[in-house]
Amino acid sequence: MDASNEGLRVLYPARKEFVRLQFDDAEKEMIKKRTFSINVREQLSSTFAVLWWGPSWAQSGSKPLTHVRMWIDNTSAVSWCNHLYSRNEFSQELNRVLGAAEAEWSLRVSAAHLAGQNNFLADLGSRAWSGGKLMTWTQLTSPKLTPGHATAIAGMRRISPPTTPRAPVSIGMLEWIARNTRVEEIQQRLVLGATLLGFFFALRSSEYLAVKGGRHRYALEVRDVEVFDSAMQPTRSGNDAQVVSISLRRSKTDQSAKGVTRYLHRSGNPRICPVRAGLLLLQLASHNGLQSQEPICSLERGRQLKAKTISKVLQRAAASTGCDQKLYSCHSLRSGGATAMLAGGVDSTTVKLHGRWSSDTFQRYTRYTSAVGTYIAGSMVGTREFGNSYEISSLGRGSRHNGVPARR
Repeated sequence: MDASNEGLRVLYPARKEFVRLQFDDAEKEMIKKRTFSINVREQLSSTFAVLWWGPSWAQSGSKPLTHVRMWIDNTSAVSWCNHLYSRNEFSQELNRVLGAAEAEWSLRVSAAHLAGQNNFLADLGSRAWSGGKLMTWTQLTSPKLTPGHATAIAGMRRISPPTTPRAPVSIGMLEWIARNTRVEEIQQRLVLGATLLGFFFALRSSEYLAVKGGRHRYALEVRDVEVFDSAMQPTRSGNDAQVVSISLRRSKTDQSAKGVTRYLHRSGNPRICPVRAGLLLLQLASHNGLQSQEPICSLERGRQLKAKTISKVLQRAAASTGCDQKLYSCHSLRSGGATAMLAGGVDSTTVKLHGRWSSDTFQRYTRYTSAVGTYIAGSMVGTREFGNSYEISSLGRGSRHNGVPARR
């Protein structure tokens, strides 16, 4: 990290991320008057980094304390960070913020000195707001493909076999999981609740499960799921429950963190129902003593249900229903939910909105099954009839011909 008279810059090599902040006119005026020293600006970069990435560091590990090491080319800033002590009034304020962040997110922040000549990229980033420096910065951080690259990539695509798309989960598979769930076992009830929630709300794995052993910062928490009765009052009664809601504070396609809430009513199937899923998860959260800000799909505090566990259950269900288990993973729940909505006559705009797709890419994940075509012919002629038994006979002899009902 580094700071200059124009702004500050923080590099996060492990994630291949960076943050840049340009000073405004008032701050630049303070720099000219020497009331906003370079030492304070250097320390500000470290405090800014903690505020920016602190929430994700707090949620990324299971250890009670996470150590974060900062590399700064200013010895005063290093000392102030390590001791949380300074006679400078601006630094004192930053130390208070840093100390509060450490307490809030269970962090221990330390700093070490990095020689200025080895801090080229951070130094450039703090100054590159226009002219040649900005061009150099852009070239270093945003590499562009040349026509030669495009040719090579096209060749690799011809050589490499296409990836096998994941098959959508069917209602039959969900029925199999529900029938074979031993309700007396907490983990099996949790798996059933998570599976149904993922299917009906077309959730991404990271939105409710531990992916690759880690919890995502916007995974559904206990406070994000609620069940209501017919008067939209919260309830935990299976007899009164009519509606379930989830609130996603952020998602892959919600980069501005506006958040969304989705509601679903009872499905009419007592075993395969989103309201049942919400009740199961909330009851288990209470039984396991989960706090409101802990992942709702957790076996116990600090132990979130893994996506791999759900994938294995789906694969067993696929094999038991005569499907190729290799084609199924957690993503099959999301694609299965979209496919089921289309098969049920839900228009594509609603599918896109419900599943929070930012474009029409959801169409790649859905499958055209026989059920999808159930309503099409009837909708095209304005009858929406389906499933009739038709006799196929020669003209003038049968009561019906080619699917056209005879006069009644």
